Amino acid sequence: MTVANFFLVVIEVLFLGVFIRADTFSKIEELISQWAPVVWLAPDDKYLPLSVEEFLSHVEVAQQPTPLFDTEAQMPYGPGSEQFYLVTRKDLGTLLNDGNSFLHGRNPTTHNIPVYTIVTPCSPNLSFHSSNANRLSDNVRALYDKLEPNPHFHVVYWMFFPYNEGKEICVIGKVPTPIIFGSCLGQRKIFGNHVGDWEHISLSFNGNGYPDAMYVSVHDAGVYYKYDVKSRQFKYINQVTKKGILQRPKFPKETKMQNNHPVVFSAKGSHGLWSAPGNHYFVKVPRLTDENGYGIKWETWRNLKIYFLGTSAIPSWMKYKGKWGNPQSNCFISKKLGFCEVSDGPTGILERSNDFNCSQSVH
Repeated sequence: MTVANFFLVVIEVLFLGVFIRADTFSKIEELISQWAPVVWLAPDDKYLPLSVEEFLSHVEVAQQPTPLFDTEAQMPYGPGSEQFYLVTRKDLGTLLNDGNSFLHGRNPTTHNIPVYTIVTPCSPNLSFHSSNANRLSDNVRALYDKLEPNPHFHVVYWMFFPYNEGKEICVIGKVPTPIIFGSCLGQRKIFGNHVGDWEHISLSFNGNGYPDAMYVSVHDAGVYYKYDVKSRQFKYINQVTKKGILQRPKFPKETKMQNNHPVVFSAKGSHGLWSAPGNHYFVKVPRLTDENGYGIKWETWRNLKIYFLGTSAIPSWMKYKGKWGNPQSNCFISKKLGFCEVSDGPTGILERSNDFNCSQSVH
């Protein structure tokens, strides 16, 4: 083989490799959009979703409790950023009393609110090691001929809410007390409010034009559903509790669908996602309930910001490891128990454990 022919084959290999990669990514993006969820926000929910970009323009980076610098000018990320908080510039009470403040979010039907979509490809990497250009070309062509019509990957649809409204609990002194026959013998207080709120569902695709499974996140618990091709619904497999011992929600056994889009319901104030409307108990003691229903319809595929892990350039805020909100305050009993009127904000989306893994898609 002449040097000229060798370089022609190398160029052909590079072209085919880029074409395969672009074709695969295009198919993934198409499936992500086709199966993106419909999210029904709860009726009368005062705290709607928001873009991260707008949120960051209203908070500052702080080490508890001292502000350090403006997020627009500088934002810490990577190892060492765990110690920081994103704190509201204005007093929290003032912002909550202002119905137009950023903490109340935006209506996604009138504002183009993004859904941050993280993709984990599971198909083998397209890498070849050969000094023989003809063999390399043959390998790439063979791979292209054998490509699955639909790739293997997992996707997480992340929705951001600037504020999470907690739950009303009865307390006597500083001790939580059950509400007996609808009556509180002490004071009713709302606990678990926090600035910043990330909610998500995940889908697993395993070489088909439909997902094989879905995970719906509800607070510190969640539920796995398997897609049933015949009924075109997701059906209950099992549930998990990722944090805490008191969360024992009873999840709906199947999902509603709109065309190919799974339908989920965001709880009033707290935004936990459920696959059916109605009232759902998720903590037994004290008895806490999520209220869900048909309020504002959010078609998430209207604005998907898609990021392929390991391939896409991600915004610097995704590398931030600190808390997305104000530090906890007004705590009862002990700060370590986290029983506070204002809780810490959540961590970022890349700090969470995966709901699926590539070697075992359906749990």
